[in-house]
Amino acid sequence: MRKIGLVLCLLLGFMVTSTYAQFDNAGTSAANFLKIGVGSRAEAMGGAYVAQVQDITALHWNVAGLAKMKHSEVAVARTDWILDINHIFVGAGMPLGDFGTLAVSVYSLTMGDMEMTTADQPDGTGVKFGASDFSIGIAYARSLTDRFSVGLHGKYIRENISSTSANAFALDFGTQYTTGFHGLTIGMAITNFGTNMRLSGRGQLVRV
Repeated sequence: MRKIGLVLCLLLGFMVTSTYAQFDNAGTSAANFLKIGVGSRAEAMGGAYVAQVQDITALHWNVAGLAKMKHSEVAVARTDWILDINHIFVGAGMPLGDFGTLAVSVYSLTMGDMEMTTADQPDGTGVKFGASDFSIGIAYARSLTDRFSVGLHGKYIRENISSTSANAFALDFGTQYTTGFHGLTIGMAITNFGTNMRLSGRGQLVRV
């Protein structure tokens, strides 16, 4: 029986690797702010936190980890990123007993104003513009057995730059499985899988 369990763990590991490779391009062309890490412990582990997360930062790493929360949690994290870019994450979650865990998330990325340039005025026009990114989501996770938990996180995403904007909806899906083999836990997470984003607005007009 133990050998069968070990084989299943290896198969799950290959599935996780394959899934990660398949969806690794999600978010590479838009909404990259959602890929900025959250939580000092997870960052100290180089982001290798999908199988270990059991707190409110599961909203970012693996939503299934919310199912292991024992009490309500609120997290607020601000990161002064490169140059004058500020990244903010807010998460709040509440266990509902046998009904699972419900949580909400907010992401925000803001930056200072920039000067607009054109082909005729490459040194600047004197006109300032700004850019910002925003996401809000709701998540639910539940333990289906004493070893296996699943979670789903739906998000609305908006990006703004000058007078143009783009909107999208995305889903995160995750699982965690405690093998019972020397404390080994296997986690899988698919993140930011959703609709395409396309900028639209007055800023898209080109003078001919």
